[in-house]
Amino acid sequence: MFVGTVESVTPSFLDRFNSAQRPSLPLINEAEARYHDAPSAANLNALKETFRKSFPDLPADSLKKLDGAKSSSELSTLFSSVLDHGKKVRFRVHTVFCGDDDDDKEKDEKRPQAFDVYTPFGDCGVDFQVGETYLVFADDDEETNILETTRCSRTNRLTDAGSDLAYLYFLENRKESSGRLEGFVTVNPFYQKEIDQMHDLEKISSPVSGATIELLRAGRARYTSTDAGGHFVFDGLATGDYQVTPFGAGYPDTVKQLQSPSPVRVETKGCTSTTILVQR
Repeated sequence: MFVGTVESVTPSFLDRFNSAQRPSLPLINEAEARYHDAPSAANLNALKETFRKSFPDLPADSLKKLDGAKSSSELSTLFSSVLDHGKKVRFRVHTVFCGDDDDDKEKDEKRPQAFDVYTPFGDCGVDFQVGETYLVFADDDEETNILETTRCSRTNRLTDAGSDLAYLYFLENRKESSGRLEGFVTVNPFYQKEIDQMHDLEKISSPVSGATIELLRAGRARYTSTDAGGHFVFDGLATGDYQVTPFGAGYPDTVKQLQSPSPVRVETKGCTSTTILVQR
């Protein structure tokens, strides 16, 4: 996990926000149409040259395949493989968050000032913008050490990462009280069947909004309310056993307990999740 500002996206033609590339697409279509109408070495070379000008930062191996292509279908295959490889995004790193005790200043000084992170092209990829700052959650490949992130991670613009920044604040500044409890309140007894594990881990069916959630430990209580999606969060928690109790809207003026207290365990620096089922 780190906070960084995007310095570049390569290949640049995969950058959705790179307006300079848009005029190139009609030129490619025209050159390809000319080759199909009159297949010749000259028209194929003209098509290759259009590709080179439109995509100036192709990797060296792709340029070699481009030069050796003997038909437009080979060019199409080449660019399909480039798309499959995804975008390389270079970040100027500001803050690196670690999940362990790391007070070694010497180690901090050795941390890289920049990271290259890959993200897929298409719906699963993150539309990073040059100049924008992001909170990035990246996984590394054990064999290649390549960092990757997708839309299914919690990667987000820093402006839109409020809840995660709260967790990281406690992790960085209050290490022994940096646990999180995150949960949902629902009236659907079959909610587990409807959870989309790939895309909607932060949504639940039949949510209960506006409920007051009491978090109790050692006689001390904290409170929050569920949002429109039935979601609630407590940050800055010390390690220990807690009780979670949902109350109806209007608490504490109107006390309507929606369910019996549920026990939860919060581990040091851990993120615990719970779902509370209440009756309609």
